Amino acid sequence: MTNLEALIAECEPFTISKRVAEKALADNLISPDSEYSSKTKIAKAAVEVLSRYLSLRSEGEGSFSQAFDKEGLKARIKTLAEIAGIDASGYISQVTISDGSKLW
Repeated sequence: MTNLEALIAECEPFTISKRVAEKALADNLISPDSEYSSKTKIAKAAVEVLSRYLSLRSEGEGSFSQAFDKEGLKARIKTLAEIAGIDASGYISQVTISDGSKLW
């Protein structure tokens, strides 16, 4: 299995394009065609790819479409971040809503 194949497999069930996968690997200095050998490096690249989907509700192209369960996606990103040994908070923003009661 190549690094490219491993990254695509790690991102399942989300469908990512080959171009996006190759860029994530290049950004992490991983050769797409080399033999898969580092789970932590692939997990980090997967976190970077999957975090892009947090801004989407769904996507469609032709007769293909997929919807995103944001909480499930966040959980997957957290798991991959743990494997990669990185802090997931840089990829998953926590939105805080103020009720205005603490303005002073």
